[in-house]
Amino acid sequence: MPKVKKVAGTSHDVVKITFDNRYKPLPSRGANGKIRDVVKEMISSSPYRANLSQTLLDLNRANFFPSNGKTVDDFVRDWVNAPSTDFAQGNLTAASYQLLLSLLMVNQEIFCKDGAEGDRAQRYEAYFQSMRRIDFGYYNDEGILCGVSITYSTEDPSLWIASSTRNTPGKDKDRPTFFLSSEEIVDDDKGEFVESSDAAPEFLAFLKSAAVKDMFEGVFLADGLVSLEKLEELEELTNKVAPINAGKTKTFQTRKALLERLEKERQDVIAVNPALERASQQSFVRRNAGSLFLGFLALMTLVNLVLIATGAFAPLGFILEGVKDYLALGVGGVAVGVASATNLSRNEHQLSIYQESISEETFETNARAAFIALDKKEAEEALREKQEQEQKILLGEHQEQSEKAFNHTDEEEFDVVRGYITEVVRGDSSLSKAAILVESLSDQPLVTSPQKGLGVTIPQDGVVIPTDGATPTYG
Repeated sequence: MPKVKKVAGTSHDVVKITFDNRYKPLPSRGANGKIRDVVKEMISSSPYRANLSQTLLDLNRANFFPSNGKTVDDFVRDWVNAPSTDFAQGNLTAASYQLLLSLLMVNQEIFCKDGAEGDRAQRYEAYFQSMRRIDFGYYNDEGILCGVSITYSTEDPSLWIASSTRNTPGKDKDRPTFFLSSEEIVDDDKGEFVESSDAAPEFLAFLKSAAVKDMFEGVFLADGLVSLEKLEELEELTNKVAPINAGKTKTFQTRKALLERLEKERQDVIAVNPALERASQQSFVRRNAGSLFLGFLALMTLVNLVLIATGAFAPLGFILEGVKDYLALGVGGVAVGVASATNLSRNEHQLSIYQESISEETFETNARAAFIALDKKEAEEALREKQEQEQKILLGEHQEQSEKAFNHTDEEEFDVVRGYITEVVRGDSSLSKAAILVESLSDQPLVTSPQKGLGVTIPQDGVVIPTDGATPTYG
C-alpha cells in the first residue's frame, strides 16, 4: 500500500521537522544586507508592533469560512488580540508549508518543460503553472479558531501537502498542528510513514468540524494521490463560501486605523522630545560625561579636604598655609559636584519616563487595552441595535393587533345586538336575555347620527327600533 508522511506536534515542532530536508532554504542575504534564515524566522517571536503589522498585512488578504456561528468579524478580533507574537506568513490558514512543495519542484528536473533540463527559470515557470493552493480560516465545532490548507500539483497528483492548525492565534505550546504529505516532501528519517488509507480519516478527524470535513471528503485517495477532480470542486466551493476577505470589513479597517493612530501618537512623543530621543540613543557615560567629570573633581576635592582636616599630610611636611582658601575652594567644588549629581539624577529620571512611554512594552499594553475597549464598544452597539430591532418588531405587531381590534365594522357590532333582540322579541328567552341586551347596549358609547329613520330591523317580524334624529332610542 502507498504510504504518506505524517508529522504532528506543536506548530514550531512541525516546522523544524518538515523543513529540515535536503531542499531546505539556506540562509541568504536580504536587500538590507542582513542574513535571513527563513526557517528561523517562522518560529521566532517579534516585537509586538512588528508582529501586529504583519498580522494585519496577512489579514488583508486572508480567506475565511463562516462556521459554528462565527463571522469574519470574530476572525479579525481574535487575530488582533492574539496572545502570541511569533506570527509568520501563512499562520492564519496553516499555509506556511506550501514552501516545501515549491522547494521540491524547483529542484526536480521532472517539472521542467521538454528540453529545458537544467534551466532554473523554466523550473520555476513549471512550478508556478502547476501549483494550486486552497486555504482558509474557520472555527471548529468547539468554537476554536483553526486553519486548513492543501497545496498540490495539477501536473502530478502524487505531490501534495495538507496541513491544519488548531488555535492559530495561540502560543506555540497551545497550537497543535497536523501535517500530511506525499512521501517525497519530507526526508525519510523525518516524520512518520503511514498508510494512505489510514491518513485521510485521521486528518479529517483532526479538523474537528463537520462542515469542513464534508468539504474535504474524497480529496485523499487510497493510493496516496489526491483527487484533482474533487480538488477542483473544492476550489469552486471555497470560492463561493470562503472568499470573505477580512481586509474589506469595517472591523478590520477600524483596527488598522486604531493601530496607525497609536503609532502616530508614539511618533509625536518622539518628535517633541528630540533631546531625550538623542540621549536615549547614547550610553550612560557618553550622555553624562560632563556631570560625571564634575562629580569626579568634587570627589577628589572632598578626599583632599578630609586628608588635610585629619592632618594626614603633616608627616609629609605639608604646610598648612592657605588652608582656609583651599577649604573655601573645596567647599565650592563639592557644592558644584552635588549640583551636578542632582542634575544628572533629574535628567536620568526624565529620560527613564520618556523611554518607558515609547517602549514596546508600554505600546503593547496600551494597544491591547485599546483593542479590548473597542471590542466591548462594538459588542454594546450590536446589542443595542439588536434590542432596537426587536422593539420595532414588537411595536409593529402590537400596532397591527390594535388596528385589527379597532377596525370592527358597524355591521359586526349590530350582528351581536340583532341576536339579542331576536330572542327577546320572539320570546325565545327569559327576562335575563333582555337584561343582557340592555347591559350590552349600556356598555357601548352613544352612537349619534344626523340621519333620521335609522334603526335595527328584525327581518322575521319586521320590528324596527327607530331613532329620533341624533338621539338614540332603545326599545
